[in-house]
Amino acid sequence: MGTAGLTSGVSGGTQPVTVNLTVTDGENQPLPTSAVEVAVSNSTQLLYTGPLSTGSVFRLHPGVYSFYAQDLLAGFNATVVNL
Repeated sequence: MGTAGLTSGVSGGTQPVTVNLTVTDGENQPLPTSAVEVAVSNSTQLLYTGPLSTGSVFRLHPGVYSFYAQDLLAGFNATVVNL
């Protein structure tokens, strides 16, 4: 499996940031959202678990987050990000 690609408009401060989550295969091609389950957590709690929807967007406060993605065909991947 490839990566859980993240894009965000991080500008520092304490305001929430918009994070777009895209899961790709080993050739950096986006995986079909219908086959991907994701989980988003911070250091104390699970914030979201469920299907990856088209254009998945999360509004998160600055901090450290774990993004886990599991594709039914390609396997499992995890990414830790400090916003």
